[in-house]
Amino acid sequence: MLHLAGNPGTKLRRIAVRRMLKNYWEITDHDTAVEEMSELLTMGMRMQFHVMMEIQEQRAVLGADSGPDRSQRGGEKDLPVPEESGLQARLLSAWRRQGPNALLGWDLGRLACNAQYCYLAGYLSREELDALGMAAYDIAQENCSGWEELMESYMLGFQFWCGEDEDIPGSKGAERRAAYEKLRAEQPSIFQMIPWSLPVRA
Repeated sequence: MLHLAGNPGTKLRRIAVRRMLKNYWEITDHDTAVEEMSELLTMGMRMQFHVMMEIQEQRAVLGADSGPDRSQRGGEKDLPVPEESGLQARLLSAWRRQGPNALLGWDLGRLACNAQYCYLAGYLSREELDALGMAAYDIAQENCSGWEELMESYMLGFQFWCGEDEDIPGSKGAERRAAYEKLRAEQPSIFQMIPWSLPVRA
């Protein structure tokens, strides 16, 4: 299902989008749309990630040899990978360097997608959609040095969400990495055509 921002689409498509938002995000109206989009801006999966990495760090300090118990794992997705795996090591290393913002690209990517769906569903106005986009732009500019850093945080967040290491052939992480590298290899790529510091305000 492909839509362009600014094009509400047909009535049937609006129904389909509303069903998807309800089933996957429990978004059913304007208020729940604003609540979910605001959470992606301010917390999102970054907070779950932060809590889990703090637990991992504490266990490492105490000399424990296992990750957090499943009973301590909450949020949208469990992380079914052991602490000693390559993915878990990269997650912990990224968290130590950047804190929860190591997954910022993933939350902002989901915001960019879902805010447009909320607009298409009739839950957000075009002005609200634009405001969310500008807020996401400001956060990205403040916390990332360029497209590559933003996209790497997106890739790491995707792997955290699905629990599948991109270094494992055939995994969801590997498939998503291949799709990104294909886009980046295009000449010119979308990342070359759109400057990172593109002026967006009049």
